[in-house]
Amino acid sequence: MSTQLPFTMSKHAVDRALEMNVDGTEIRACFDRPEDVLWSRKYACWWFVRGRITLSVSEDRACVITVLWSNEHDWRADYARGGDLTGRERRSRTDMAYLPRRRA
Repeated sequence: MSTQLPFTMSKHAVDRALEMNVDGTEIRACFDRPEDVLWSRKYACWWFVRGRITLSVSEDRACVITVLWSNEHDWRADYARGGDLTGRERRSRTDMAYLPRRRA
């Protein structure tokens, strides 16, 4: 049985996944079976969305660039948790109304 992945992950994506406590199974499911796929003109990459995470994926779909929370609830929970944000600035506004709401 081959364990080769159909994509690579940037160091940043691996760091974010570890920081967010997102495991490989969840990342693989998001990549293989996204609930939604969007093109970001601003960042020139794909966004694969599944459940609580979004993967930012290169244009050729070969590399996961970063891992993000998919909705406001999970972003807020992450900020409330604190965690080790060494070297990372908080780039979101206090008002996170621009983020999608968690699906029921």
